[in-house]
Amino acid sequence: MFFLRVAALPGGVSPTLVVKIQGKDPVSGGYYDIPGAAFASQNAATAAGVALALSINPGLAVAAGVSANAILPRNFRAFWTLGGTTPSFVFSLGCNLLLA
Repeated sequence: MFFLRVAALPGGVSPTLVVKIQGKDPVSGGYYDIPGAAFASQNAATAAGVALALSINPGLAVAAGVSANAILPRNFRAFWTLGGTTPSFVFSLGCNLLLA
């Protein structure tokens, strides 16, 4: 489970923030988007104080920005994109792993 909290939006016009969770391909070393594993700006980062959770687990019902039906690989990263005119965000991203 991943947790996104937007602490502040210090500047910019119509700022947007999209945070994706990506897995690492062990052969090529490249990263790929995990299907459905993203906090999208339309349901996340449009105001300070927003706190959201995203679950990634096989068997979950898919809900955009809330849950992804996928397996989190051993090696992964968060990748974010800022949009708008001179966007600026202060945010944190945390993760709790359930290890079997």
